[in-house]
Formats: sequence, structure tokens, C-alpha cells
Amino acid sequence: MTPQASVVIVSRGRGPELARCLLSLEFQTCPRFEVIVVGDRAAQQAVVAGPGLARVGFAPFEAANIAAARNAGVAAARAPVVAFLDDDAVAEPCWLAGLIAALQVPGVGLAAGYVRGPDGLAFQWRGEWLTPDGLSRPMTPVPEVPGHVFAQDGAVPGAMGTNFAVAAKALRAVGGFDARFRYFLDESDLVLRLAAAGQGVAYAPRAQVHHSLAPGPYRRADRLPRSLVAVGRSAALFAATHAPDAVADAVAAHRERQRMRLVRAMVAGRCLPDQVWSLLRSFDRGVAQANRVPVPPPETSFEKAGRLFSQDAAARNASAGAVEAVWLIAQGRGDPCAFAAAERAAEAGGVATVVIPAGRLSRPQVVFRAPGLWLHNLPLSKRQMTANRHVLDHLQAEYSDIRVGNHVRI
Repeated sequence: MTPQASVVIVSRGRGPELARCLLSLEFQTCPRFEVIVVGDRAAQQAVVAGPGLARVGFAPFEAANIAAARNAGVAAARAPVVAFLDDDAVAEPCWLAGLIAALQVPGVGLAAGYVRGPDGLAFQWRGEWLTPDGLSRPMTPVPEVPGHVFAQDGAVPGAMGTNFAVAAKALRAVGGFDARFRYFLDESDLVLRLAAAGQGVAYAPRAQVHHSLAPGPYRRADRLPRSLVAVGRSAALFAATHAPDAVADAVAAHRERQRMRLVRAMVAGRCLPDQVWSLLRSFDRGVAQANRVPVPPPETSFEKAGRLFSQDAAARNASAGAVEAVWLIAQGRGDPCAFAAAERAAEAGGVATVVIPAGRLSRPQVVFRAPGLWLHNLPLSKRQMTANRHVLDHLQAEYSDIRVGNHVRI
């Protein structure tokens, strides 16, 4: 049976983070989907030693080029929808179902969900306007309901590479990702090419992932870049491709954004002044690379990849159904009964959500924890939660139906 969606995850040197990401996908409410991990040896080891997700396939890819790696995942994808998730992110249970639903809107070829930070409180991304120079600005007001977002004033609605999905037919029609963008702006380039082909963008506010911003080849654990060569190169290539009459201004604007970001890091004590200038010089080297070697867009081939899934895994994937959701109200952070019941449900393959009264919080906090628990810390006291039935009714309507399915047990 053909899956409803193919989830492509590119991973390099992040075995533990990838394992946690795959664990979160075990609890998706979407009944039929496949996962394609494209990565190095560390990624392969995480897949082999993973939690037993039958629908995971692995495609080896060693080059440090996220656009080309994503194209390798697209080549292996069998579903009509291809979703993209970072290896250092975890997806809420209704993430994939929300993206698939958003793509059913007529005229929409790309759906983007929202991204929370690792604390489960703040948002890293909730919509943006993207212009041909590659610069983006936050979208205000933030869309609160799913739907088609239309371009305005020369800007199109953008997407964050951590959380979006594309109709496979539309993705292949525009040639997939441009492999010149080895890092930075690869998804923005795709958004503009899809827009030029008449494909719209829809936002799915409830299709949320939590992004931990793990360190990697381009970024330290404190989010300070290790080098800006790839950023400068991509900024110059992007401007030359989409704003050829304003390349110098676009590159200067990108450089200024990076400078301000580094200055803020310096003020916060995360880097020294000489590091700021060293990183800006690396940005300039990247721009020089793009100007010196103008590489034409490659012809992307989407020939069918070799078999990634075993016969046994394919059979189990075809018969997989939606998981059961269990909803539990805890008496507090230290309620052993609620957590024990939630862990039993998660170990049995269900989605376990624990609602915890946390009166000191000013807004709700959502956190994922092994072996598969979703913790909702709400800015309510225990008395407020137990005394006001309408609060629980609101929680069921707000979270159960949308985020963790329709089967609720309180």
C-alpha cells in the first residue's frame, strides 16, 4: 500500500539527536507514512539501533550538502507528499497529518508548520515574508488558522527547512533542490521556484516541531557559527539567481544581518571581537567563491533509488494504523501514578500526553520526553484545573483533537 507521505531526514554526526527524532515519529497520528534517513555512518547506526520503527529506510550520503542530500531522499520517496524534518527536532503527534491536510487546499504545493524552541515555550519560527534577495522578515500578524497564504508587495510566504512538506509532483517538476545551496537558503530557493511555477504556500499552525539547535559542522552548541563561508556563498548565489539587478545590495544586507547577530553574541559574552571579524571575513570568502565560480543549476535526476526497506518492514508499514492517544491529568510535577500510566501507554505504542498544573508559568509549555511522553505544563494551579470543568473541556478541544488524536481518557 502506498504511504500517504514520505518523511525525509538528513543527518550528519548526530546519532543521539536522530534517535530522539525517530522516536517522536513513532507516535504520529498519520496512519501510513515512510521515513527516509539520508546520512552518514552515525545516522545509519542510529537507524539500526533505533526504537524499531518499521517504516524507516536509510540512504547513505557522505557529502556535506543538505540540498543534494534532500534530493537523494526525494528520489527514494514513494508517497505523493514529501515532508522534511531536521535530525535535531522532534515532531508533535499531529505534525504530519497537519501538513498533509494543508496540502489539500487547491493551488497549494508547499505547506509549512511552526517551530518551537527546545524549551517548548518560545517559537523559533511562525511564518515569514521572503523576498527575491533572500532576506526575510517575520509575518505579522501571525496566521493562527490553517490556510493558503498569498503573496503581497513582492514577497511570498516562506518556509523553515526544519518543518515543511511539498507535493511530490510539484517538487519534481521544478527539479527538486538546487544543489549549489550546500547550506543556507536551500528551502528559500525552492519556495521562490515553486511560486514562479504557480504553486502556493499554506501554513499549518498546529503542525509543530520542537527544534533543539544541536551543534554541527556549521554551528556551535551556543548557536555561534563556526564559519560563514557557506552562508556568504549561498547569499551571493541566491541574489544572482533571483535578484540579478541588486546582487551587491542583497549581499551587503545579508552581511549586515550576520554582523549584527555576531555583535549581539559578543555583547552576551559568547564571542570575542576578533572572532566577529574573523567570521565576517569568512563570509566575504564565501561571496568571492560564488562570484569566481558561477556554477549553473544542476540537472537533478530523480531516478528510482535502490530498495531501502526490507520486505518485512514494507509489510508492517502497509498494515500500520493510527496509534491510540491517552490523555492524563497529573496532580503535579511529581505525580507518580500519572507518569507511570503514561509510560506504560507509550511503551505499548500509544501517544501519552500528561497535563501538569504549573501556575508559575505565564503560557503553556509543551515538552517531549523519552520513552514517548508529551508533557503539557499549563499556567494553571491544581485547584483551577480540578474546579473548573470548562478548563478541561477547553484542553480536550484545543489539544486532544488537534495535537494528539481523538481518543481521550481522563
